[in-house]
Amino acid sequence: MKRLLLVPLILAAMLAVATPALAGDWSHHRDREDRWNDHSRSHDRWDSDDEDDSDWDDEDSDSEDDSDDSDSGDSVVDPTPVVTGSEKSLQAALTGYSWQDNTPPGSADICCAVLHQKAGGTGTYADPITTAVAGSGSSMIYPKGTRFYIPPLKRYVIVEDSGASSDSLPHLDIWVGGQGHSKSDSDACMNSYTGNHTIIQNPAPGHPVTVGELTTSNGCKI
Repeated sequence: MKRLLLVPLILAAMLAVATPALAGDWSHHRDREDRWNDHSRSHDRWDSDDEDDSDWDDEDSDSEDDSDDSDSGDSVVDPTPVVTGSEKSLQAALTGYSWQDNTPPGSADICCAVLHQKAGGTGTYADPITTAVAGSGSSMIYPKGTRFYIPPLKRYVIVEDSGASSDSLPHLDIWVGGQGHSKSDSDACMNSYTGNHTIIQNPAPGHPVTVGELTTSNGCKI
């Protein structure tokens, strides 16, 4: 009889011990739910912040575009030495040189700066592209600052470098750029126009122009 009375007492004691543990498990589950909800709310805030950041990015991008439009990237040395005269058509041998095969390679160094500290230009009358001619110093076949218009390229060029080979025809070795492109891109560009062409010495403004560096990933921009 005493044993039967002990059973309810033992069950009551076990229930008293188990109740706090169960309560703790439920409490822990609620804590995890609360943390997940908090994380979801924080994530919503991050999404909102990202949208704000994208607005700032757009403004920064606009700013960069504006700065690019206002600066061609070429430093004007001195426009005074540019040679002037009457237009004259002539036959010339045209070749090209690039960032990759300049001397030294991987540079835009030139010997005889007029409008640019380094080889460059966009091909307009005001910003002609650098060209090299045969000879050096005072023996250059055309003085530095002599401007030409190249009809097959739709670009104005200006003598600012030497190193072109002597030939039966005047030889213009025209800067094609190429920095940021492969050597094969630059070679494809210069090979596309290498040969004898009619050009204009001392050209007037107003000839058709395709503005920009010659080398592209698809050959020449003409």
